[in-house]
Amino acid sequence: MGIEIIILVTILCPSYALAYPMKYKLVTDNENKTIMNVNVVSDDGKCVLTIENGTLVSDRTKKVVQEITITKIENILAESGDMEILAAYKIEPYHATFEPSAKLQIAYDFAYLNVGVKIYDNGWSSVPTNIDIKNNKIFAELNKTGIIALFVKKSKWIDITGYIIANQNTILAIIMVMVIITIVLKIALSKMG
Repeated sequence: MGIEIIILVTILCPSYALAYPMKYKLVTDNENKTIMNVNVVSDDGKCVLTIENGTLVSDRTKKVVQEITITKIENILAESGDMEILAAYKIEPYHATFEPSAKLQIAYDFAYLNVGVKIYDNGWSSVPTNIDIKNNKIFAELNKTGIIALFVKKSKWIDITGYIIANQNTILAIIMVMVIITIVLKIALSKMG
């Protein structure tokens, strides 16, 4: 009944869905393992956690977890080495574990080659990933919940008067070429005149 009400309110008032992410119930058997696949979808629809049939989902005290939510984190500022956050999500309850691992999929808007997923637990830790560059999706396996983030390698591009120029070395190379062309033109003009 509660899920139907949230879905109905989401259709009638979409801002409610952003404030209150959907809670996904996990149905388990007498061994506390899930009895069906569950796709937990984030409030923005871009992050999906698939918990497969037969998965044990438990908290720190080994108590069975009954529901999972994924919420997008807005305006998060964090860096990890030469990487910066493209998108971040809270998967709750925190520190729940998956046996076997759950499958994570995150869709993103632009084609990045240097992306990765990290999970926060007293610092950022990389999670092994597979990237679908054509469809702008990244896949990973998680063995626990928490804050996860899609990191992208920091850009070395700089903006000069509205034009994007590659990196500083390219700018210096362009300046050098312009200086050489200017010298060659001056020599050519002096020989003509």
